[in-house]
Amino acid sequence: MYVSVTAEENTGVTLHNPHNTASVTVDLILVSGEEQARKQLTLGPLEQFVAFIDEEALSRDFLESVDGVFKGTLNVHATGDGVSILGLIQKRATGALIAVSTTENAFTPDD
Repeated sequence: MYVSVTAEENTGVTLHNPHNTASVTVDLILVSGEEQARKQLTLGPLEQFVAFIDEEALSRDFLESVDGVFKGTLNVHATGDGVSILGLIQKRATGALIAVSTTENAFTPDD
């Protein structure tokens, strides 16, 4: 899914596991295709994970190293029957939320 973390906006993600325990890998990818951060999660049955990209639970350390600005994708891979994903971009000034596509090709860098 597309990710934008700037002074104007932040991206949030929620993962829900409706099945048996799932191992989930979350990768933060630059528009160039280079992996910048990776997080391993385990979600039990009916468990959920909710965080903004700039929170410690996901990638705060990486974002601090790039002055808190990032645009790219968040790739999610899960074992088993998979997980449900919802992405939202929040406008910091107003709190407005915009749904983010979570399809396989949510963001393709320009050639």
